[in-house]
Amino acid sequence: MNYRNIIILFLTSIFITTTFAQECPDLDPTGYGSCDMWLGYGWTGENCIGISGCDLNGDEAWFFQTIEECLSSCDTLGDLNSDGYLDILDIVIMVNIVLGNITPTDSQLWSGDINSDDIINVLDIIALVNIILNSSQEDRDTWQIIQEDILTPRCISCHETGTYFAQISGLVLTPDSAYSQLIDTYPTNMFASEDGLVRVSSDSGMYGLQLSFLWEKINAPNEEHFHSEHPFYGGLMPLGAP
Repeated sequence: MNYRNIIILFLTSIFITTTFAQECPDLDPTGYGSCDMWLGYGWTGENCIGISGCDLNGDEAWFFQTIEECLSSCDTLGDLNSDGYLDILDIVIMVNIVLGNITPTDSQLWSGDINSDDIINVLDIIALVNIILNSSQEDRDTWQIIQEDILTPRCISCHETGTYFAQISGLVLTPDSAYSQLIDTYPTNMFASEDGLVRVSSDSGMYGLQLSFLWEKINAPNEEHFHSEHPFYGGLMPLGAP
């Protein structure tokens, strides 16, 4: 597995999003009275949890006897943040689960196991990326999508020859330069270079991902790690990303 399987497909999926309707309503666990009677498992919008109360308040159809039944009925495979979409946010969460940076919830353990082998790993990342890409009906090659849909509209205004950010980063992302300036090139940030990072690594799988400075810069869900472990890497990208 080279950079196309992880970094490039990861980037590609930013603008390729599939909508999935959530069938179960979000239940308020405190809305069924103060009794201790067990009612069942219900969907709260982020997870399935056990709910007790006095009565079901007409929500009988949305309570389940097991958490597995609740998750399979209310959650969506691949939708790790339970927002009704499969997109870049779900990929970032899944990668962080595989890297051990975050502890998954019950919902994420279920929805992240795309291939149903009882473990979330790089195979599930690839499966999720393929689901997103296949749903897009996209016939351009991977790099063309990245250049035309991501770099040109979002990055070139700051990273073309002569601009301030291009000068301080040494990074020009116009179509004639972007590929050669990203793949296996050292960043101008001396701290990242001293840590052995390149802008985008062509090494295999998760190892290559962790060698990529770009991954550190755009991994906003792991913001605490970025600021505490790499205080001299600059700001998260894109500008303004928490």
